[in-house]
Amino acid sequence: MVAVTVKFYGQLQEVVNEKSRQVTLQRCDVEDLVDTLIKEHGEKLKEKLIDAETNQITDRLVMFVNGMNIKGLKGAKTELKEGDLITIFPPGGGG
Repeated sequence: MVAVTVKFYGQLQEVVNEKSRQVTLQRCDVEDLVDTLIKEHGEKLKEKLIDAETNQITDRLVMFVNGMNIKGLKGAKTELKEGDLITIFPPGGGG
């Protein structure tokens, strides 16, 4: 089991009703974290985090593990370790 801290920004704070929280995971990668968060917070959060067409973490989501963008790491398969800080920014609109 691994405990990590997750910080939520923008619309995600409204969906989960908190700015940050500690999450304990059985398995330890970003995909497992997202699955756990969706199980706890339901469809509204899933709509923000998961691309409906691919059923994968949306490319528009910005997520950092200890200040490093997961897109520059191993994406959804980025491993998480005890005490990691994960920050999640909702998909942004353009224009």
